[in-house]
Amino acid sequence: MIEIRGFASGLPSSDFEGESKNRLSSFLSAIRESRLIYERLGNQRFLKSVLAVSSGNFLGAGTQIFFAPILGRIYTPYDYGLLGAYLGVAALLVGLGNWQYSQAIVVERSDRNAVVLFAGCLLATSITAILSGVVSILVISMADRFGIIGNRWWYAMLPVSALVAGWTGALAAMANRKGLYGRIGAIMFLPGLVTAVLSVLLGLYFKDGVGLFVSYLVGQLLALWMYWVVVRSPFGKGVRVTYPRMMAMMRKHHRFALFTTPTGFLTTVAFNSPVYVLAASGATNAIGLFSRANQLLMMPIQLIGNSIAIVFQREAAIQYQDQGTCWAIFKKTLATLLAIGIVPTVILAAIAPQLFTLVLGPNWTDAGNYARILAPMLLLRTVCSPLSTVFYIAGKQKEDFLLSIATSLLMFACIAVGYAMFGTPIAVVAGFSVGYSIAYLVYIVRSAQHCVRRT
Repeated sequence: MIEIRGFASGLPSSDFEGESKNRLSSFLSAIRESRLIYERLGNQRFLKSVLAVSSGNFLGAGTQIFFAPILGRIYTPYDYGLLGAYLGVAALLVGLGNWQYSQAIVVERSDRNAVVLFAGCLLATSITAILSGVVSILVISMADRFGIIGNRWWYAMLPVSALVAGWTGALAAMANRKGLYGRIGAIMFLPGLVTAVLSVLLGLYFKDGVGLFVSYLVGQLLALWMYWVVVRSPFGKGVRVTYPRMMAMMRKHHRFALFTTPTGFLTTVAFNSPVYVLAASGATNAIGLFSRANQLLMMPIQLIGNSIAIVFQREAAIQYQDQGTCWAIFKKTLATLLAIGIVPTVILAAIAPQLFTLVLGPNWTDAGNYARILAPMLLLRTVCSPLSTVFYIAGKQKEDFLLSIATSLLMFACIAVGYAMFGTPIAVVAGFSVGYSIAYLVYIVRSAQHCVRRT
């Protein structure tokens, strides 16, 4: 124990010790009060950030819900099946995108290094787009062998989809790092509104899902342009980006390319596996029903969930770097996501067929049956999606990669069993839902265990 003695003070030792204890007590009390104020401000900052993003997310989802009855009566399940088939192929290339270096932008400590990583994202995306051109040629020339349905020339746009998605991801990461949550919220709303309005207008004049396809591309390009305007100067002032420095930063965060990218690719394959199985069997209508059910069911559950995800990744990264743990925000986010998702999940699981028939029309009743089966799985996905970013924050990309392999194998096994036993599209969807529900539970548990830094 350290004793405080009254040397050179002119006070008796006992008086000095008493005064010192009072000062020490006041000092510690001030520290505790400052900590409480900091925690309150931190909670307010987190809440304000979530509200800023969720407002745009809310408007975007509201727009999709508002236009859903109109689009459901203009376009058929077959039309959505054609778009779903294209998106299933494009998702493979989009998953490669910027090689997941956009994740590194968020977790990197130095702002200058984050700018260098942004340049690396642009380079990686450009390489992916070139490779996508080769894939596009193969798909168009071998469309029948690949089970491609609809207009094969749509697939000439695969390089554009890959390029736009990768660059948008990098810009979104920069916007997240800069805390531009209000503007991110606007981007979540406006492109969706333009896509919906354009889909209605083009649907009146074009058939076979052309309106859906063109509107989708326009919406993606608009989002890219808006992020570029919002970030303004992504390369910053006084930051010199050189090729050697860019390579050095990409090597520093090589785990994102080495493990997270194949993880994302395998996850994309697994999540779109029903589309691939249904396309191979020629069930275009079933693809449309599944895709539309998946899309609409995600809206009420992820209305605020996606907003929380954007803020959680940045805040959790800061806490993990500064305190060695992000358990506090992990626990709060887990409770928030469950509270948000449980009620709509129960409602949709109970009366989804009736809701889909009422909202979209009689052609979409089977989509409601798919939604009923998917509801529990999508709730777990909503919880898992933001929380699993702890793997990136804690540097556990290798484990994430191994889990993604296990998830893919589990997914294919569940779908194969369902299809072998019943041979129906709904059996494929049921196997998909069961497999992913198990995988998400495992991810949530492991994410919680990685919240504390291991020394």
